[in-house]
Formats: sequence, structure tokens, C-alpha cells
Amino acid sequence: MEPDLLSKIKALLDARSNESVLEVLSSHISDFPEDSEAYFWRSVVKDRLQNRMDAMNDLYKALECDPNNQQARASLELHHRIMNYYSKDQLNP
Repeated sequence: MEPDLLSKIKALLDARSNESVLEVLSSHISDFPEDSEAYFWRSVVKDRLQNRMDAMNDLYKALECDPNNQQARASLELHHRIMNYYSKDQLNP
């Protein structure tokens, strides 16, 4: 991903312009479908919007494009831990 695009995305994320970031990233991904970093950042935005399954799909796609993407791997592992969380005490008050 180009440094200018990455700084623009980070600035939009800081401003909480989630919909704008999604548009920019989706447009970039349509032009560069193998950009692992773009999928990762789009998953961050989707997670902020509480669209966790789509976020996980983007993380899988990021790892498909680049199996060495450590950010995507760590984020996906965190999502798996959240999805698999189980507490017997919460089910039986």
C-alpha cells in the first residue's frame, strides 16, 4: 500500500470517518485485489462498526494474499478467542 494512502486512511480512522475509510479501501481493493494490508485495514473499520464476521472474512482474505501478514494473523486470533469465549458462570447465575 502506498504511504500516502496509508496516512490518509489513518487520518480518517483518527477522525472516526468509518464510512469514508470503507469507501477508500473498497475502491483501492477493487483496483489492487491482492493488497493484504488494505484488507487488514478494512477489517479494522468493519470491526469498529461491529460487523465482526465481515471483518474476519477480510482478515482471511488478507492472509490468503500474504500468509506472512502478522497483523492480520494476530487480529484473526483475537477474533477467534472472542468468538469462542465461554464462561459457565455466566450461563448459570
